[in-house]
Amino acid sequence: MRKKIYALFISFVLVFLLAGCQGASNDGNDGTLPPNPTPSNTSPVNIEIERATDKLLSKYDSVYEYIKDEDGIRLMIHTDTPLKDFAFISVDYVDKEGEFYFVEGSQLFQIDELSPEKPFVVQLQIAGSIPNYGISFVDENGDEKNYIISYSGRGEDEAPPFSLLEFEKANSK
Repeated sequence: MRKKIYALFISFVLVFLLAGCQGASNDGNDGTLPPNPTPSNTSPVNIEIERATDKLLSKYDSVYEYIKDEDGIRLMIHTDTPLKDFAFISVDYVDKEGEFYFVEGSQLFQIDELSPEKPFVVQLQIAGSIPNYGISFVDENGDEKNYIISYSGRGEDEAPPFSLLEFEKANSK
């Protein structure tokens, strides 16, 4: 119960943060987010997302790279623990009995293992206020994890502009 309340609270915070960006995008949605994302600190894995700057990239000998949009921004996803069956995915949402849930779409890029020594860099466009990309992987406990890539719309001097929020797959009832 506490997890559901916490997830709902995070959803409301995201709605208010992302609503400020609503005027910049006219993609036809009403600015609300599905209620099921939870903060990424629910997993024992420390996984981070940030802009892939030259300074950050220089720390690594090589990276996995996927270009979704040539004109997009470059983001790096890195971890302190190896992640099995890592995938960059599309994310959709469904309405089940009045509740909205994120669902994993297609795999756009997949590797057997993302290691701390070789991070993943993706170049993509983030449009609108509802996330449409994410990642999935199997953690060290053998649990499948799914995260949306969320954009806060805030400046980098205010807060990290990108975050990873865990979501549970919708049951296929």
